[in-house]
Amino acid sequence: MSEYESAFLTFLWECVDPLMKAIDPVYAQIPHRRSDVLRVDPIRTDDGREIPVAEPLAVSTDLIMSYERAIAGDFTEISEIVERAAHATLSQVMPGFYELIDRTTMATGNVVDAGGVLTYDALLDALEKVHISEFDEAGQPVGMSLLMNPATAQNLQALGSPTAEQDARYKAIMQRKREEADAGRRHRRVPRDRNGTGV
Repeated sequence: MSEYESAFLTFLWECVDPLMKAIDPVYAQIPHRRSDVLRVDPIRTDDGREIPVAEPLAVSTDLIMSYERAIAGDFTEISEIVERAAHATLSQVMPGFYELIDRTTMATGNVVDAGGVLTYDALLDALEKVHISEFDEAGQPVGMSLLMNPATAQNLQALGSPTAEQDARYKAIMQRKREEADAGRRHRRVPRDRNGTGV
């Protein structure tokens, strides 16, 4: 690959990635980090087990364009290519992402079988299994989202308001998880020097 081709591909990705985030709100929430090394670390469970995850997902898209039109100042074709590339990449990345979540939750046992019926009790059972390590000043979990398909979202809306017992259970779960998060922070000890004083 020539220097010019490499520069163009970098430019193309800088255009495609923001469009992918605009198209798919779930993709937009996935943390992104550039790396020159592809490394796949296993997931470590609380009981010390290591669960292998998927290999890096290879994504490919065929793009054909005329450089002459772009050089002449006509960027219509580039805009069309960016849009096609964004949709094509999402169609490959997101199924792999959801498959990884499914495989990981099954392997770690963080699965709740609601018997095909969505209920607040099933959601609370799932919440019990979620590890929450950070809360904001208002006591709300940081970086936590509930994702579901449109049909399930409609079923959730149809449930109406939770009962007083369900609301009390939710508050008890969150209180316990806040206490667990606080305890985890307290257990992080400050490094000490040779004289035993904190640094």
